[in-house]
Order: sequence, then structure tokens, then C-alpha cells
Amino acid sequence: MKATPQKNETAAPARYPGAELLGRGSAQEILARILVGDPLGLAERARVWLDRNAYLIDSNRLALRTMAHVAHSARHYLGKPDLHTWIEMLLERSVRELVGEDREGERMNRPVEPDEVAPFAFVADALGIEAGLARRACVIFNGLVEYDRKVFYATSVLGKSLHRHVSEGFGPPARAEAALQRVLRRLSSIEGMPGGGT
Repeated sequence: MKATPQKNETAAPARYPGAELLGRGSAQEILARILVGDPLGLAERARVWLDRNAYLIDSNRLALRTMAHVAHSARHYLGKPDLHTWIEMLLERSVRELVGEDREGERMNRPVEPDEVAPFAFVADALGIEAGLARRACVIFNGLVEYDRKVFYATSVLGKSLHRHVSEGFGPPARAEAALQRVLRRLSSIEGMPGGGT
């Protein structure tokens, strides 16, 4: 009986969008191809995903994790679902992992090491706090309900006015204002937060 060739070995070249990057080679080879110049646009996709879903995660950290998933999963990808949908699924998986890792770091009371500071620098700088406290703020924020996250993210990260955010379909105004106040109270209750604590 004749053996069926594996996708990345002797099979005919795959034909689907992205096949020239994903359709051949080992996971390490695929990762090398998609890292150089980011031909899949994963850095921008990560930023857009975070803005749309309102998570406090460093976009570079998310892009790199997603690249790893793309490279590892490419051998199983044959063009369905479409490339955009597939990458969106891997972005979501990567976010779940990163949120879980940060939560576990907090649960274990593991300090943020010097080489781990960069992913939390954007929150640390914005809030004027140290990286360990920034990780705790991210963990708490990322665990909030979606509506509350989106109100805070729109006004505090994207710089929109509350009025504009409400006008984009996130009203009524009283509900959005209450959500913003809930998030601010929750973050200010973190011990060590400027103006916060008990």
C-alpha cells in the first residue's frame, strides 16, 4: 500500500491564500518566514484585535505568541476556514493563554522579572506605577466583563470621549458612566495604586 504524502513533505504545493508562507517546512522554518517583515501583518492584526476586544495586553507580546501558534498550527491548515478567520482564532487563543499566564503569575505571587517588564511598561507608564503593580492591574482589568472593559478602554486607551463612545452604540450614557466608575473603583482599590488602596 502506497503511503500518503504529508502536507509539508512531498505533496503538491498547497493552493490557498498564505500557502507560500504556511504550506511547507517545519514549524521553525515557517516561524522564520513569518517573523521577517511580518508578511501576515500579525503586529497590526494584534493591535486591531486588542482595540476591538478591549484587553490590556502588550500588542507585541500578543503578535509574537500568535506567530508561534501560526507556525505550529500551519501543518494542519489547508485553507479552511479562510486565512483571516483562522488567524483571528489563533489571536483569541493567544489572548486566553497570556491572560491565564498573567493571572497565574499573580496567584503565585511571582515577581515580574527585569526581562519581563516590557509587556507591562505601557500600563506602568500610563498609570505611573511599577511593572509588578501594572501586571496586577492588567489581570484585574482583563477579568472584568466585556462592556465595562470596552468603556474604559475606549476612553482611557483609545482616547475617545464618553459621549463619542456612547454614540457608537454603547449607551445609554448612564450605563456607560456607571461602567467607567466601576472600573476606576476596581483599579483604585489595588493596594499600592496611587490614590488607591483601601
